[in-house]
Amino acid sequence: MNVYSYDYDFAYIPSAPIVELRVTDGHTALSVSLIALIDTGADATMVPIAVLERLKIEPIDSRFLRTVTGMRSVVDLYPVTIEIGSFVSRISK
Repeated sequence: MNVYSYDYDFAYIPSAPIVELRVTDGHTALSVSLIALIDTGADATMVPIAVLERLKIEPIDSRFLRTVTGMRSVVDLYPVTIEIGSFVSRISK
C-alpha cells in the first residue's frame, strides 16, 4: 500500500491539502497545470470551466450533484484526463 503526503495551503481555515496536477483532453498534447485542493471525501472532481474552455473540451453528459449543504444541481460531465505525479485518471463516457 502506498502512502502519499501533500503540502497544505494555510490560506484556508482550516488549512487544506493541495497538489499540483495536470488536466488534458487525453488525445492531444494540450494540457493545463494547476494547484488543486484535495478532498478525500468528495464524490466528484471539479475542474474550473476556464480550464475546460482552454482545452476546448465539450461536455458529454449531465448529472445531478448534491452539495455539502444538500442542495441538488445539474452539472455537466467532461471527458478529461487528470494526472497527479505518476497517477493518471481518465474520465470518459
